[in-house]
Amino acid sequence: MVLDQRNTKGHVPDIFDQWNYEARGDKNVYNERVGRAVVLCRLGALLHDIGHVPFGHTLEDDLRLLVPHDENEERFTYYWNEILKTAKIELDEELVKYLKVLVLSGTGSADALPRDLRFVKDLIGNTICADLLDYLPRDHYFSGLPAQLGKRFLDGAYVRKTDERFHWSRFTVRLFRNNRHRVDVVTELYKYLQYRYELNERLLYHHAKVAADVMLGKLVSAWHSALADAVRQRGPNDLPLSDAQANQQAIAKVEEIVRDAGDDSLLEMLYAEARKKEHEHSAWRTVARICDALLSRRLYKLVGRCTSAGDKADDIYREFGSRTAQLELESRVAELVGADPSQIALWIPSPKMREKVPEVVVQSKSGPRILAHESSSKGREIIKAHHQLWSISLYVEPGLDLDREVLLAAIADELEIDWDAARQSSTRLIDVLVSRVCKEVDLTPEGARELKRDFVSSEPFANYRGGSGGSFKKLLSHAKVMARKIARRHAGGK
Repeated sequence: MVLDQRNTKGHVPDIFDQWNYEARGDKNVYNERVGRAVVLCRLGALLHDIGHVPFGHTLEDDLRLLVPHDENEERFTYYWNEILKTAKIELDEELVKYLKVLVLSGTGSADALPRDLRFVKDLIGNTICADLLDYLPRDHYFSGLPAQLGKRFLDGAYVRKTDERFHWSRFTVRLFRNNRHRVDVVTELYKYLQYRYELNERLLYHHAKVAADVMLGKLVSAWHSALADAVRQRGPNDLPLSDAQANQQAIAKVEEIVRDAGDDSLLEMLYAEARKKEHEHSAWRTVARICDALLSRRLYKLVGRCTSAGDKADDIYREFGSRTAQLELESRVAELVGADPSQIALWIPSPKMREKVPEVVVQSKSGPRILAHESSSKGREIIKAHHQLWSISLYVEPGLDLDREVLLAAIADELEIDWDAARQSSTRLIDVLVSRVCKEVDLTPEGARELKRDFVSSEPFANYRGGSGGSFKKLLSHAKVMARKIARRHAGGK
């Protein structure tokens, strides 16, 4: 499309006009230059996601266990060598180097592309790009969601020349035609972003999909723990490895396995291995149990959801967004309610919620600029909708017999949040404690307030809040002792 615009009515001078001029009429020079760009575009489009592995977003984005696919040079080299074993590809080293830059886009190495090929990155991986035009209608079709997307904006697409003052060698969409501003083009561009948002809302953040994600998080954490403990005991010269060394070797093992597996085959392979090694480590029993549940579609159940903490999403994610911080919190509340930490799973996503800033270049009468800088209520609404998707969810293993009121209150206490539904107590753990004590010990309202005030500063509660753990029964027992003393003192004062 961008290659042909120079032959259409109302065309604007573009990079291909520039290349034709620089070829000085030599068609072979021009065609070779265009051909190399076309080959790079096509291979980049086909291979830009070559680094994806099973459950990659969970392993890379949520758990942050593996190097992201668009930054993982070792994984790219492995897959590229596999391709070369069977495919008859004749590419010179320069094109391979540029292709690598496109695939490893997360490394920030786009500057390694020559000035006249920067537009290839736009075509492959910008907000509005070939990838979006490909997967958006397909994903809507296979998920049963309606979608009516046009491609009229492509009629005004072109590539800016390399000698432009701003946004040189960029894929650009004209917002005017025949000297008239085209509002419908802006609408069409934002329509793609709106449909992308709807995929996030209805599929990626559907409660069942999130349940599977948190289960995968538990599964992979247990798998990694089992691998790390195994290699820790088998260091060189029979000397145990340090935690850091064991962790790195376990990550390398996970990387080695997932890059040759598919979604189902990975679960089936892990399940078979875990069943063989259940006697070696409790983590393997967790792996086997969750693998079996995922393969059988027995998902964890949603027991709590908070959508009202968006104003402090960044702070919560900064403190509890890492997998280590979540595991520590889950372990603490699991001990409180007498459950195994692998049976309780928190979901605290990044506040960005997969939002993408529309960085496509658009050309208006006043000049070129980034679409995100357009003053558009449509763009602001889409960004706002992404932010409003953010929520915290709590899942537990189905059939698990535990005190949900205590569990919800303890997590609400730690995160300083309130759960949404009225049936989900918005009280803090101390409120649940006092309420339970008052059912057994006859306290006046003044006595209950005194118990709440004194127990918050007591050693048992401070130890729990400080991370020392402890069960709710023990806390309740301490609170009852304190309550009886308060009751006797109040009774004696009458």
